[in-house]
Amino acid sequence: MKKIPKLMNMVNIQCSINVPLKINEAFEFFINNNVSKYYPSMSKGHKYFTLRQGEKMEIGSIIDCEESAGNQSIKHEYHVSEIINNERIHYYSKPSSIKIKLPWKIIDSKSNSYVYYDFEEDKDKNTIIRLTIGIQFLNKGEKIFSILVSGLEPWKKHSVEEYGRIKRYFVKEYIDKDIIYIYHITKEILMKIITICRSLKFEQDMRSYAEKLELEGNCVLSVIYPTKNKEEYTENEINILEIGHKKKNRYIRCNICCEQKWLYW
Repeated sequence: MKKIPKLMNMVNIQCSINVPLKINEAFEFFINNNVSKYYPSMSKGHKYFTLRQGEKMEIGSIIDCEESAGNQSIKHEYHVSEIINNERIHYYSKPSSIKIKLPWKIIDSKSNSYVYYDFEEDKDKNTIIRLTIGIQFLNKGEKIFSILVSGLEPWKKHSVEEYGRIKRYFVKEYIDKDIIYIYHITKEILMKIITICRSLKFEQDMRSYAEKLELEGNCVLSVIYPTKNKEEYTENEINILEIGHKKKNRYIRCNICCEQKWLYW
């Protein structure tokens, strides 16, 4: 992934997620402004995330945003400054306006905010998305003070919360549509999907567990047992089997992400 620029008096908060989507689908989720749609439900501290013009992020787009964490609330006027297809989205707010609520008064402050979404494909063709939030303090004293009093801790927890939830919305926006489509075709009863995947030296165990789980009312996706020697399969046949195997894993992973919405396949 691309490096994050180092700026004076800046502290970075960073977290990553892995989503079972192609890199272009994950990238389009942000470019198509889906964050605006789901933003209020991503965290209790989220107020709004609104693109001023248009329906897609472009270089030069302006985003109005308000959020809070702990005793701090903040307003951003983000400016989209960098879009590298399937690689990075970057926007900044210079400055962001902060209110810190203390028992005896409210302190007004400012800092610069930098947001980076970086995208990378993993070995299974899924997408790793790294979020980096850079907070640039006006001077070194404010930076040291914020670290000493744990002023950044609420924002670290806030980032983990919102980024964990956003994974569900990827599923809702892309994968759930496939599930709903299949359901309309089959018109069958919803059931729990369980994928069994292990070395073929445990073939008999896998067959036994598959039968047991199916008789308990589950829908079991299992491996394809070979009917000939590996050398006898054509390259095209091997590719088809690999694609089918990854699809099985994709759907069981998305069921976990979308809070156990089960489908009879």
